[in-house]
Amino acid sequence: MRPLVKLAVIALLAVPLRLAAAEQSFPARVEEAASAFAGQPGVLAGTTEDQRKRLVVFLTGNIVFTLAHEFGHVVISEFGLPVLGREEDAADNFATLTLVQIGGSFAHQVMVDAARGLLVLGRDDARAGANDPVKFYDEHGLGPQRAGQIICLLYGSDPTAFEALARRAYLPDERRDSCAADFQQMSETWRQLLAPNLGRAGQSLWQRLFRRGREASPAGIMPVTYGEAPENLKPIRSFLVRLGLLETVRDYAVQNFAFRPGIRLEAASCGEPNAWWDPEERKLTLCYELVVAMLPAAIETINNPQDTAPPR
Repeated sequence: MRPLVKLAVIALLAVPLRLAAAEQSFPARVEEAASAFAGQPGVLAGTTEDQRKRLVVFLTGNIVFTLAHEFGHVVISEFGLPVLGREEDAADNFATLTLVQIGGSFAHQVMVDAARGLLVLGRDDARAGANDPVKFYDEHGLGPQRAGQIICLLYGSDPTAFEALARRAYLPDERRDSCAADFQQMSETWRQLLAPNLGRAGQSLWQRLFRRGREASPAGIMPVTYGEAPENLKPIRSFLVRLGLLETVRDYAVQNFAFRPGIRLEAASCGEPNAWWDPEERKLTLCYELVVAMLPAAIETINNPQDTAPPR
């Protein structure tokens, strides 16, 4: 990626990562997580092993984005950061700026898959709006707006790498011209806000994703739990346990931020597709049902690989 103003909380003083070596370890976790879906009925019936692996990569991008978004809420509430505008927009920006730092071809695919999921969300929201009144009062922005802003930030971080994504999302030329400035401004703003709250030097989220398990885990500082799941959601619980994304985000957070002990992360059956941060309980919850809700977009990715290929 070309040298722009980097988000210091992510870059920190991290030891340079040899992505080629790191990328050799993650596919093993993808393969293990994909096995959780083997033999499942419904939309996954008849999928091949390679298709399930591709599905896991797609879900990884979307789940990591969701967790990074919720951690935007965590840092805002835990550190008392000012928010000018909607907090949901700020959390989207935090998640995007965090994930921009990952670099590498495999990482690009994960990031593009996260953007693809948001594009599908925006498209579905637009279709629903044809039959239902658009909820302009919702705390979140409209799906197409969220997707457009996130893709603009990605494009602004590296126009060459994300050219194909911008074209696929029909991001107009006049908007592309302002994306680099938006990315620089957003990066510098978050850098200034977070600078007083950084912990000791650590590794980026992507390094944590690849290298989890190679050092002592700070489980006592920020415990992770996986709640019991009903029969139909047990494959999702197994998938999340095997992939270990909650632990990845936990380790990254503890290594890089000066959080007070007591924050909890959990995956649970909630009765609805959702994820949220509860500032009073200091608990981040990822619902198994949300992963289920991501499956149609994942299946669409499998069926249309050309449409979701990572930018070169």
